[in-house]
Amino acid sequence: MYKFIAKFHFCDIRNKLFNLSLIHAINHGFNNKALQQACLDLNISSAASTVIQPIDLIHYSMRKWNREIIDTMTFDENFKQFTVPNKIKNLIKQRLQLQGPYMGRWNEAMALGAQNANQTSAILWQFADDSWYLAGDKSQDYNHYTKRMMFLYIYISTELFMLTDKSPNFFMTWDFLERRMSEIKDFGSQIELISTTMKTLWNSGYYMTTMFYNFPKGTLK
Repeated sequence: MYKFIAKFHFCDIRNKLFNLSLIHAINHGFNNKALQQACLDLNISSAASTVIQPIDLIHYSMRKWNREIIDTMTFDENFKQFTVPNKIKNLIKQRLQLQGPYMGRWNEAMALGAQNANQTSAILWQFADDSWYLAGDKSQDYNHYTKRMMFLYIYISTELFMLTDKSPNFFMTWDFLERRMSEIKDFGSQIELISTTMKTLWNSGYYMTTMFYNFPKGTLK
């Protein structure tokens, strides 16, 4: 019983530390300084920041934002009326909008994410999977993987464009996203073309163009 209470208390403190660190990450970045500032806010020893690493903060933020978007859209009646392409576009846009305040430091976060590529890519893949499921896809065949790789191609390329976008409210980023989506208007009839394109991108070093993220090649066999 006491062990359970202690574990619950630790998780509660950890989540508070993560959430406060995210506030400081806007100015300081996803690093030990943000974690130390959060410790000061909680009036706990800054030594506590050594228990949690910056990569933990990055992965926490990714999971938190992914969950917020999926939970919100699950109960959004307007979202349910969208076409599948518009659902996908909306999910990607709203997810990246949550990163907006951090884009000045997000290149640092992506670089750290590369140091734990397996977990980073697993979080991204889960978001792609949840997004397609929410959009109405229940496929379990080869198209299941192709659609998710296509989602990540659009998501990551838009995210990379967003890193250097200085336009008001990331206007140019959303225009870029619109263009990427217009290339794939009919997900069903173009699935073979998408599959071929993704294989070509992968075999030519697509994972290098993303610079940071790495996905198991087995998904494109």
